[in-house]
Amino acid sequence: MPKLWNIDISLNNLDYTLYPMMLHSIVFDLTSIYAAYTTSSRYTFTSHSISLTYSYPFSSEPSAFYPISLFGPIIVGAMLGSGGQFFPMDKGFKAIENGTPWPIQGSVITATFYHLMLVDQTGFLGVLLRNILGTYNDSQARMVLASMHIITCLAQTLFHPEANLFTPIHKFLYLIFQVQGPAPQGVEQKPFPQTVGWPYETRIALERFLELSRVLCVIAIVVLHIYCTQPQITLYAGNRITVSGNNAIMGNCQMMPSFRACKPHLLRLEKDQNKYALTSYDNSKSAGEKLWSTHFSSRADAPNYFTLTQDGKLKLVRYNDQDKTETEVWSSSKAICGDIKGDRAVKLTLDRVTGIPQVTCADGSEHQVKEQ
Repeated sequence: MPKLWNIDISLNNLDYTLYPMMLHSIVFDLTSIYAAYTTSSRYTFTSHSISLTYSYPFSSEPSAFYPISLFGPIIVGAMLGSGGQFFPMDKGFKAIENGTPWPIQGSVITATFYHLMLVDQTGFLGVLLRNILGTYNDSQARMVLASMHIITCLAQTLFHPEANLFTPIHKFLYLIFQVQGPAPQGVEQKPFPQTVGWPYETRIALERFLELSRVLCVIAIVVLHIYCTQPQITLYAGNRITVSGNNAIMGNCQMMPSFRACKPHLLRLEKDQNKYALTSYDNSKSAGEKLWSTHFSSRADAPNYFTLTQDGKLKLVRYNDQDKTETEVWSSSKAICGDIKGDRAVKLTLDRVTGIPQVTCADGSEHQVKEQ
């Protein structure tokens, strides 16, 4: 007795009134699976084709305002993935008159992500994207983009033809900028601003949250400004601190010292003609009591960086941006850590009690920097 999808299709045992319904169900399941498969394959091919666009030399050529060509390659990639939405030519812009369909959105996202992640290695947009999302190589980026397209097309096939992973973000942006979002297909659009992509009750709650977030945002900006203006607390080996004028190079316990039960200390570089003094101060007093100092003379240009080496040497260097050269202005006479081995990072801090610079070596031992 033949079986199909565990359904007995023997005509002797089958109610003829149920046969069309069962056949329709089988055909519908097969059609859905086939549609999901073909759509997934098409979007995978699209993301692969867009990524191939950036192998051409024009995508990395510098522009007048950015280290690489920024908009051109993204537009070309997006058109490659979604240009068919506007053909034949008599269609005009009907494809986007009720919102931007997923083929266009997905192509723009794919082109932008791939271009910024892999091609833009020096511009601030590429650096920002990698800092937020992490660094991906070519195969990983293609896997992420293909997965995005496949998940979206499966959701559209199995749940709703307008399903979109980014719909919550779109609605939130509609609310922030008070823009009337597109109505779902077949639903009459209500007058603005009764709906902006959310139900009325949800919109009111979100608007109250946004009012509160503005206050919190102002507070966060003030706190961030105060934090960014504070001198650096720790200098790790191999890193640098910019030396600028009479500003403090390093410090500790600068914010609310009374509450934290600690003394604030500052490390400054002071200059008098060709004589320099690297001095640590007790910053709890208005005049500032000197706690530690080392003096040296130099006829070289003023140093612009303060650094620490892996063997525990302090250095003041002058870096020339034009010819990319570095001149050592001063260094401590002793390599404090020497050949000490360990699994900890070598770092420089100001002692919380005495304010004297101290180096923590790889084995965790702490050594104060002696005056010279």
